Amino acid sequence: MQSAQPEKPKAWKEAYEAALLEVQPVKLGQRLIAAEKAIEDRFQELDGFGGKNRRELLELDDAKRVLALLRSYQAGEGSLCDSKNREY
Repeated sequence: MQSAQPEKPKAWKEAYEAALLEVQPVKLGQRLIAAEKAIEDRFQELDGFGGKNRRELLELDDAKRVLALLRSYQAGEGSLCDSKNREY
């Protein structure tokens, strides 16, 4: 029987925040992998709980998109700090 709430809701957030805050390119790849895995694990934990965790599911979706964008920049498709990308 499933419990009312799945376990460890903070683990994916901690991994996600660590990836967002990482400034060393060598470590960023590792942080992205860890965050993506933590998010996927959390999606699987929440599977079957329906709308009870709708807000967290939306947060997970958003985090997944942000990590994909960060990964594309990390792969050399752009620079988050490039002055061409800034709007004034």
